[in-house]
Amino acid sequence: MKIAPASTGMIQQADQATTRPSVKPVRDVEQAAKVQAQRQAQQARKAEQASQAETPSEATERAMERLQEQAGKALSRFGHAVRLQSHDGKVVMQVVDKNSGELVRQFPNEDTLALAERLDEMRGILFSGEG
Repeated sequence: MKIAPASTGMIQQADQATTRPSVKPVRDVEQAAKVQAQRQAQQARKAEQASQAETPSEATERAMERLQEQAGKALSRFGHAVRLQSHDGKVVMQVVDKNSGELVRQFPNEDTLALAERLDEMRGILFSGEG
């Protein structure tokens, strides 16, 4: 078996491949720059969204609307509707009959609301030094 000598063209190609600077690192740098720019843009969007975040009262209002919608759907099968109201800064949920408008149930009930009001008054007296 005779082995053919390597052609000079193949040797030159091999030499050039080892001595020629590779283009790949430039591509890697370009890709890294693109990735970094994308990350910076994403961080800027997140910062903007955080600055536009809703206030606690807006979040509470949205939560109350969702609660009213979900509870309303569940209770409509029984002929009832839900009303959410604010009573001295406290949320009051009322279940009413759809046909008559009569109050079926209230959470918290009137007694609990009255007790909370008296406790607030007592807290005011204790900490203001009155009485």
